[in-house]
Amino acid sequence: MMEISVHRPWNYFGCARKLKVRVDGMVIGAVKAGKTEVFEVIAAVHAVQVSMDWVKSPAVEVDLRSIDRAELRVQFASIPESLVYTFFAPTKIFTLVHLSERPPIQNGVSPYPRA
Repeated sequence: MMEISVHRPWNYFGCARKLKVRVDGMVIGAVKAGKTEVFEVIAAVHAVQVSMDWVKSPAVEVDLRSIDRAELRVQFASIPESLVYTFFAPTKIFTLVHLSERPPIQNGVSPYPRA
């Protein structure tokens, strides 16, 4: 079996609730704020997303045919953005970042904001 690891850093948005983890449209588990969960899946290409109520991240494609573990991290919009996005753009509140596909840090500057 292959593994998908989902890390959810602590954030005010939905901090008392779990994010559901969906693989290929099916809920396979959940992750609490400030925690990392690991899920076993078959070796294949999977679409992974997280959700809470009607708010869902865009799906991220994970190819586990040639690697045995994919590490994903939930990235949140800012609190003011989250308040607006909740009603007008719910797919922009959180996104999944595939950590093994991130560009390297150059000159001490990450291409992604800190969460």
